[in-house]
Amino acid sequence: MRGFADRRLSSSYPPSLHEHRLASRETILKKVKSILKESLRNYRNDLKNRTFLHSKNFKTEYVINSYSGLANIIHNMINESIRYTVNSIIPHILNLLRQGNYNLYVKTCMKTINFKINADRCILRIGYFDGNIIMDIHFKNLKTIKIKSEISAKPCNYEAFIGFLLSDGAIKGKNIRMRTTKHWQAVLWILINSPNVFSLRVDSVTVSTKGELRPALNISSPRIFEVTTKSLLLLNNPISWFFYILGDGSVGYRKIEISCSLNYFEKLANKLKALGYKPKLRPEKRLIVLTGNSMRKFSEWIVANVIKCGLNEPLEHLKVSKWLEMKHYAMMR
Repeated sequence: MRGFADRRLSSSYPPSLHEHRLASRETILKKVKSILKESLRNYRNDLKNRTFLHSKNFKTEYVINSYSGLANIIHNMINESIRYTVNSIIPHILNLLRQGNYNLYVKTCMKTINFKINADRCILRIGYFDGNIIMDIHFKNLKTIKIKSEISAKPCNYEAFIGFLLSDGAIKGKNIRMRTTKHWQAVLWILINSPNVFSLRVDSVTVSTKGELRPALNISSPRIFEVTTKSLLLLNNPISWFFYILGDGSVGYRKIEISCSLNYFEKLANKLKALGYKPKLRPEKRLIVLTGNSMRKFSEWIVANVIKCGLNEPLEHLKVSKWLEMKHYAMMR
């Protein structure tokens, strides 16, 4: 094994501690190999049922004018990245692990052990905590796709953008970015920032403990909206609230949960109270919860305004579960 870079595993440590950490390393890497093999078993059959772009049809630039066309492109990107991961990257990683021919870096932070394996095609990052393993495979050579969206802007795009920006979006200089493992979220982010030119790349795949592969899309584009500190604090309209929940909320059985940082917790709770709702506050979990009559009225308010501005069509097309659940609550009596 080459390049094992963790000074804390040097021989200057007591033998018992040194041996324990080596044993932990070997145990973790054994689990990693088991999970990756499970992915291969699961996805090799699954790949037969997926739609792929043949190399001769693969393009790096697209012009789109409908959300359905956009959804198809992103769907194909995700399928291609899964095929590449299953047919090329995972076998490559397993081969390196079997031969011991890789660079391994280990860093211990509190109760978490973090591993990084640097290979020629990818970087495998492994987090181990309390018996659980989280893996991310970061690609080094996947192409960036350019999408010119000619989809017309809707009047409520700015409000939707603010909601997403407060949850999962980011501003970097004159550009805006989003990184997501959710296919529908990538489509909606591009939709509300159109017309524009976007750069898309699958930069990594998260591997769950059950071997499930979740590709992460990285999206970047020029910023078309002016954003100030004041606008970020004005979550006072239904479209912004809804898109914030799409990013950092959940719509479950008879409740809507809104997650936020402690810096915004009180502000968001007060906004809901000022709008006439009665949220239940759980600051220890950083959750604002709506149930009962407040949940139903809030859902009615959201659904009516989303339909009014015409964003319901792509939400229906993408089968966004939070939207479908909220529609159900809005019709409850």
